Amino acid sequence: MESSPRLRPMSIGDMLDAAFRLYRQHFLTFIGVVALLQAPMAMLQFLAQLPYMRELQRFTARPPVLGALRHLALGAIAVAVVFGVGHAIGTGVSG
Repeated sequence: MESSPRLRPMSIGDMLDAAFRLYRQHFLTFIGVVALLQAPMAMLQFLAQLPYMRELQRFTARPPVLGALRHLALGAIAVAVVFGVGHAIGTGVSG
């Protein structure tokens, strides 16, 4: 059985040292957990942006129309929401 961690007051330097030591010792686990959550979120973000990228191409090829602006605004909001959820999940797991 492992011994219990030594609990003591730590300075900022001690806390940073301990954090980086943990990251170095468990690097592959850390990368695996982050990749497990960030890779699917990146795919979802990409898929959510596809229709709006096509709309952007049409928007730049012809004069702006109110409908096109509305689609671009909705796309930007959707991307921001997907990114926000992915970021919250990713930092919640790794933090």
